[in-house]
Amino acid sequence: MWAQCNYHQPTICVFITPIICFSYRIAVEATPITDESEYTGGPISKEVGPIVMDSQIESNAEAHLQTGNPFNIRIESVQFEYPTDTFSFPCEGTIEVNKQENKLIVLAKDKNTGAQSHLISCDISLNYPQVKLQKWTNTVFDAYFAPDKSAKLSCKNNTERDIYSLCIRIVAAEQLMKAEAEQLQKPEDGNQSPSHQEKAVINSSFL
Repeated sequence: MWAQCNYHQPTICVFITPIICFSYRIAVEATPITDESEYTGGPISKEVGPIVMDSQIESNAEAHLQTGNPFNIRIESVQFEYPTDTFSFPCEGTIEVNKQENKLIVLAKDKNTGAQSHLISCDISLNYPQVKLQKWTNTVFDAYFAPDKSAKLSCKNNTERDIYSLCIRIVAAEQLMKAEAEQLQKPEDGNQSPSHQEKAVINSSFL
């Protein structure tokens, strides 16, 4: 990961590094700007990394996939049709990454009964669902279930958010391995190279 900028002092740079950036290094090169005189020196650079995964996040994701327990979330808003006589937003809800059924399932609080009811679900594939970060917050993110269906969700912290995303990525990776095994059995039917599929997995789970 590479960033380049010009800056006036003092400056604070914030980098959001989602789980797809693990094993990457962060390199920043900055050229100072001063109002008093022209800066003639070379750019200031700094590099850190590689970025590594928190082992606790990995173990928690594996545990959730084993037990199938849903995560508690808050549904801030949705961008798809829903029964207005059943749901109103924002409200409390849950999100489940169901490994056995290969589905992401979102339940929302029924405003009439107070119980959790099915809101939306989608098959976990190389393309969906997607989790997109919100700038300047560690708790709010957008979940895309299809090109025209999304929801703004929030959780306690970025650790919980990364666990959701890692669960999705693990299931998607298993789907990739299954697809590759089928291609090896029937090579004449496959027209997508493994490298393209691997890129699809990385881009699908966390943007």
